[in-house]
Amino acid sequence: MDYKIRPQDFSQEMIESLDLIRDLLPQKPWVITDYAIGRAKERGISYASVEHSVQHGRIVEYQYVKNSERLLLRDDYGTCVSLDINNNVVITVYFNDPRDEHSTLDESNYLRGWQVKLLQAHYMMLQEEKEKKI
Repeated sequence: MDYKIRPQDFSQEMIESLDLIRDLLPQKPWVITDYAIGRAKERGISYASVEHSVQHGRIVEYQYVKNSERLLLRDDYGTCVSLDINNNVVITVYFNDPRDEHSTLDESNYLRGWQVKLLQAHYMMLQEEKEKKI
């Protein structure tokens, strides 16, 4: 089951875990898919902008898509990166104006409240599995 969660709906455990992952991102090697390279070229986004977003972008949402955990990161300049945090792979990149208030955001695409609490156990299980592999 694919889902997305915005930071305001993160549980405390998710915040702590994602903060740790976020802090370690700049220290780990990551790769960019051919798809993401193509999208960056198409959209006029430089490799340096992608790198800056990976290193300094804030978490805009957590995604569990196609059996992979992803963070959507956006830097202060608007470069957005979808990063598979299991494999440190940039999936895609795009630009979103950092002043965008997302007034047209479709809320039905995101889990909220009690739905997040139900999935918290699933998330923590994924983290425990990851730690066992280390």
